[in-house]
Amino acid sequence: MKYYINYSCIALATFTGFRVYSVNPFQLLYKNEVGPISIIEMLYKTNIVLLVGLTEYSNFSPKRITIWTTLKNTVLCISHHFTSKIIIAKINKERMIIGEKNYLHIYETKSMNFLYSYVVSDITLGNLILSKNSEKNNWFCYSTSKDEGMVNVYDAMDQKGVKVQIKAHKSPVFKMCLNYEGDRLATCSCKGTIIRVFSLPKGDKLCTFKRGVSPAFIFCLNFSRNSEKLVETCENGFLHVFDIKEEMENLEKKKEPKGFIKVLGRGISSALSSFVPKEYEDSFGTQGAAMVYYNDRLKMTNLVGFCDDDIKEIFCFTSDGTFSTLKIDNNTKTITKDFEKNIKEII
Repeated sequence: MKYYINYSCIALATFTGFRVYSVNPFQLLYKNEVGPISIIEMLYKTNIVLLVGLTEYSNFSPKRITIWTTLKNTVLCISHHFTSKIIIAKINKERMIIGEKNYLHIYETKSMNFLYSYVVSDITLGNLILSKNSEKNNWFCYSTSKDEGMVNVYDAMDQKGVKVQIKAHKSPVFKMCLNYEGDRLATCSCKGTIIRVFSLPKGDKLCTFKRGVSPAFIFCLNFSRNSEKLVETCENGFLHVFDIKEEMENLEKKKEPKGFIKVLGRGISSALSSFVPKEYEDSFGTQGAAMVYYNDRLKMTNLVGFCDDDIKEIFCFTSDGTFSTLKIDNNTKTITKDFEKNIKEII
């Protein structure tokens, strides 16, 4: 299954068609057995869905975009056939971005008119994210494993090329996400040990979080609706909630002298960071602002996000079709399971 999420919906692409579920409460909103789908994207909270076929079947193709309306249960429009298989597709109210082979094609969403293309490195190795907030900060970010930790930030509303380049990590970027406002970017590398948050469009580093010491495959990375928290899951079954607001407040307060006695009182990682080069000192990160939850089921491929505007509730959706919600207690810094149901239980 392929997935798309926003703060209130989950869209699934399957071998038989696609489905849309609401998050709170968890229920099936729409289902259609149109044939195998490889890519699904929702136009945020509207009834418009972007689809790419897994095979040549009816209105669908791996080389063609199909725009579907769940309200009228029909095709709105179909793109021309691209020269090669579509690898990535993103859409918001102003722009649609289609990635194939070595190109990113930019379209105007309302008219579906082609605007321009960018030549990029092999897109099969790349990551592409597009801001949900097309009115304020309509950025899109692209990174490929050939760029060695570099993220290219583009303004989706003009064709001036790369707005800024962010050296996010020393190894290739594996996961990226933008907040709802489009002014913050979170990244992690293929090692999965360090997560960094940057401001946009300048690319200034705001804070760094250490997920763990051992490398891990990161499944999902998402901001809360108000950008105060960041949630992450990985292959070892752990879920972390990082408190961005708290960490940035702590960084503002940390104007400590660098004397040796003061260093001793800050723990090993803080002490060591005083003796490493400045460009690497944040590699120690912080775990003090993190809440941790463990579940064996999270070892499966999963999606995770915050429930709409509520930063006290997280939803998880795993590849076996299980949906669960978790409650956050900000006072005790604990996370507990609140609800769980498999999609097979929903008609």
